[in-house]
Amino acid sequence: MGLQVRDASWGLLGRWFLGTLIGWFVGVLLAIGLSYAVVGLFFAEETNLIVGLVLGAAVGLAQLVAVRGVLPLTSR
Repeated sequence: MGLQVRDASWGLLGRWFLGTLIGWFVGVLLAIGLSYAVVGLFFAEETNLIVGLVLGAAVGLAQLVAVRGVLPLTSR
């Protein structure tokens, strides 16, 4: 049984780019909303941590969803 991969030229690059773009957009909106909530509860230093975690998670999740349709990803 061979590994079947769809055409991964521009399809993969285009999906990855679009996923990254959407992830940044959603991540920035979520990070802004959460940073205002965190600043009201804690100090400003925690805001940088929250923004970094939210942006990283949003971009990573969007890239995973975009690339999963082109590459056969497994848990291994």
